[in-house]
Amino acid sequence: MALIEKRGSRQVTYTENGITGQQIFHCLWGERYALSPKVGTPFPDLIGLYASNIRLEPFGKSVATGGYEFCKVIVDFTTKDESKEDAQQDGTLIDESIEFAGEMITKGDGKFDPDGSGLNAPKEVVGGTWFPRLEYVTEKVVEDINKWIRIIRKKTGKVNSTTWKGGKKEHWLFEGASARSFHDNEGNKKWRIVFRFAYRDEISWQVAWNDKHPDGARFEEVFFKDDSGAYTKKLYETTAFGTLEL
Repeated sequence: MALIEKRGSRQVTYTENGITGQQIFHCLWGERYALSPKVGTPFPDLIGLYASNIRLEPFGKSVATGGYEFCKVIVDFTTKDESKEDAQQDGTLIDESIEFAGEMITKGDGKFDPDGSGLNAPKEVVGGTWFPRLEYVTEKVVEDINKWIRIIRKKTGKVNSTTWKGGKKEHWLFEGASARSFHDNEGNKKWRIVFRFAYRDEISWQVAWNDKHPDGARFEEVFFKDDSGAYTKKLYETTAFGTLEL
């Protein structure tokens, strides 16, 4: 049985938001994937409409081997968004946003004790110092999500080891990412990944407030004990952001 268009199902709708169309087909249930139109298929007799959503619904009797006798294929057509299509190529940055804000870094009134071994840990008090902070969000589209899961897991929560996007070393913090799958106009599965970063301009992410410094209270780099007992570990691990390909 071929893919048969239901008589009278071809419709075109004109609205203030544009033009949409629809076709309904019937086919055997077992042939539904092989015969169904693909996303991006042009609408017949009207230039500019393309299949954007395809639904497969069973009808007829269920069969002993599983499934049903027939399948109804409902195809919705809309105008193609060329800008979106161009942005869905693998690895292309599709969007960026920047937010300018700040953070209040409080000052402690206790002993400066970076390795946590003392009893008089710093206590937060009202007041502090206001530092400007930039939130940077960018997106990219990829096909191999497993590759990017590995990269993102290794770099989340770390700071830049070299200058990046005009920012100083250890002033960028990679806060993490989120990903969502979609299908392009040819029916190929891809993933849109959203990356999130925070940037401090005046101080790096490796500093803390030391009000017991012999030369006076100040922000200074904090070091923790490493496996050998030496104070070499910083607050944040560093990593090269270049492999994020942003």
